[in-house]
Amino acid sequence: MNFRLLFIFGICVATQAALASEEVAVEVLTKNSISWDGSPVRYPKQGAEITVMKISVPDGAEIPLHCHPVPLAAYMLSGAIEVVKSSGEKRIFRQGEAFIEVMNQWHQGTGIGAGTELVVFFAGQQNAPVAVKKNATNPLSTDCNE
Repeated sequence: MNFRLLFIFGICVATQAALASEEVAVEVLTKNSISWDGSPVRYPKQGAEITVMKISVPDGAEIPLHCHPVPLAAYMLSGAIEVVKSSGEKRIFRQGEAFIEVMNQWHQGTGIGAGTELVVFFAGQQNAPVAVKKNATNPLSTDCNE
């Protein structure tokens, strides 16, 4: 082999090694057509709109009783949160976990530990809420869209 060819070969190998060490890594955190309790995910029919929120929940703080008329997925950045449905069914999600939240079901959450933060991705509809707080004047209502 001549020196030039060997030099070019060496540059190609070095470039490949550098690119290989900077490859993009992809990890599916959650993927499903059902939420954490097994209920189906349904998308809005018109005017799709994506909303991404970062939510901070202090230790012991409660997210009031609410429901989501749209599908959403969440990723726990830190801490933990306990989600309790009005039926009493509950689940704790911890740092590093991703989950698909329940739709059209009343539930509430409580922060566990200091510094609970999560990022929530809503697949919503234009001019429509991504969450509905329980109507205090009608606490027995099961209509998420009230």
